Amino acid sequence: MTEYSITSNSNAWNSLVIICVLCAVGSVQAQTQVDLRTQGKSIDFSAASFTKPVKTGVALPPNCTLGDLFFKTDALAGTNLYVCTGASIWNQATGGAVPPASQLLDFQVTASGGTATVSCISCNYRVGDKVFLLSGAKSASNLTGSGGSATIFFYLDPIGAVRFGFDGTVVTGATLSGLVGQSGATGFQPDSIPLASCSVIGNAFTTCTDYRAVYNQTVALAGDGVLIVQDPSSGKATYSVNPAVVGILGGPNAWTGNNDFSGATHTSPARSGSLASIPVTCAVGELYFATDQPAGRNLFGCASANNWTVEGDGVGESVISADAGYFTWFPFPMIGSLQSGTPAFPSANSHRTFEFMLPYAITINRLGFVVNTASGVCGSTCGLRLVLWNAAGTTKLIDTGTMTSGGTPNINSTGFKKLTLGSPVTLQPGSYYFSWSTDSTVIQLLGLGTPAGSGLSWFNSGWAFNQMGMSALRVGAATSTTGSGGSLNFGSTRGTVTADNTLSYVLPWFILWRE
Repeated sequence: MTEYSITSNSNAWNSLVIICVLCAVGSVQAQTQVDLRTQGKSIDFSAASFTKPVKTGVALPPNCTLGDLFFKTDALAGTNLYVCTGASIWNQATGGAVPPASQLLDFQVTASGGTATVSCISCNYRVGDKVFLLSGAKSASNLTGSGGSATIFFYLDPIGAVRFGFDGTVVTGATLSGLVGQSGATGFQPDSIPLASCSVIGNAFTTCTDYRAVYNQTVALAGDGVLIVQDPSSGKATYSVNPAVVGILGGPNAWTGNNDFSGATHTSPARSGSLASIPVTCAVGELYFATDQPAGRNLFGCASANNWTVEGDGVGESVISADAGYFTWFPFPMIGSLQSGTPAFPSANSHRTFEFMLPYAITINRLGFVVNTASGVCGSTCGLRLVLWNAAGTTKLIDTGTMTSGGTPNINSTGFKKLTLGSPVTLQPGSYYFSWSTDSTVIQLLGLGTPAGSGLSWFNSGWAFNQMGMSALRVGAATSTTGSGGSLNFGSTRGTVTADNTLSYVLPWFILWRE
């Protein structure tokens, strides 16, 4: 054991004290960083002039361990603190309450100097049933332009892009990252979701106004011709046209007001079709365009109930309506020796025809004629057929079908015969041909002329047509029919009219009318 002794020398004692103090001071200076985790106990900073217990900066550290904290100085006030919840995983500490819209980070626009940033870590937005997912911050910098004052608009479009809207005059462009530029924008586009507008002076951003909204409602008002029906049970709204205001294709539309179609590409205001298809009934004001009639005589108007009138020729001939009149090529009744029976055909299936002129338009659904001598039975059944052709003889305008002995009407009995046409037929003024054919060599129809060759029988030689300088005959024979009895039929055309001097031409009488 070593023993130490201390003398009473006062100078030596003072020196020792000084040395010990200096040693203590040196010891304190060497230990300036204290490990509070191991060296501290019941630490109280409440009396400190200030405290900074968390690391600060603008960029989150790339690495962290569970429990680390970081104070992000450029974040929105109240959302600066980040917590490391796992290896290198930072999460923002929100304090447990949802901040107001102005404090949400998704799509928040901030600007400083020459750069504006749209904040987005992982953001989504919805347009109808489509949800768009975006990630990564977007920015606009290096503005170009005249340097004056302008407003930039940031907004979401309906196809998944964040837009940078600029006027194209004061601001003419920018360096964009994650943004889509849209020149000529002087406001938020009608189909956009607004984010913010930022003021620009001298090609630098100054302030931004936040237009994001957590709560919103689209208010739709029904304009002219629009109906909006809300379904509270589903929350859905149905938009449709108001049939009382807007015409519907195929609907019972009644037009009122001042409707101007002068700028239309084309208009088809009238029902159209062949003249044979013109409706039997009509109401005043209806129009019908007959596609198969001569130009200028196509349009028909309903001047009174069930009475069609041809329009557009400056005359407006009346179309005969029910019980209003009739047409026959010769006045009825015929009198004197002019009445006669048409000569019987010397052989079956002969075809004779003659031209007549119709002086006015007429709509008819009945045809009448007279059998002077019955047809007989032709061994089994006789047939008779009457046809009204157009002037060229290429179209059958009226075809009675084959009438037979014993049928309805019965051609094996004498007297007036009446037929009802399948549908009304309208004939315009002009030239027509009437043809008749039969396989009976007995039947005779009431006609005009005399079988002895007097009266009008001079037509059979064509003499009258030669005197008029006409080379084509208007009365004579034409292409023979085929078949017999109920199958008797004309061809598809009349054929050329030729002279037939074997018979004197007593022309059959017929009458057309409407019931």
